[in-house]
Amino acid sequence: MIGTKAYTELFRVVRKNNYQLMLAGDEKQLALIERGGIFEMLSNIFDLHVLTDIRRQSENLIREVAMKFADSNILSGITLLKQNNCVNFDNTLRGLNE
Repeated sequence: MIGTKAYTELFRVVRKNNYQLMLAGDEKQLALIERGGIFEMLSNIFDLHVLTDIRRQSENLIREVAMKFADSNILSGITLLKQNNCVNFDNTLRGLNE
């Protein structure tokens, strides 16, 4: 994410040159410490298109887990990993170096 000052300069250049602008980002990511949150504000004002198809992960299981995590269904994603023997939970230190 970029801060308010950078957005202000970007908008100034766009307006001055009569450019069109398309922004892409993730409003769920944390805003910068400087005055921020402008991306989320802009997404509430202008047309918003949400991409929901994950293409980066090639394996179906990993793609499904990523979708669950993206939808904040963390427990469901971890359960999928556990069911497919991708993670192991142990309350002891046994097997820590494996």
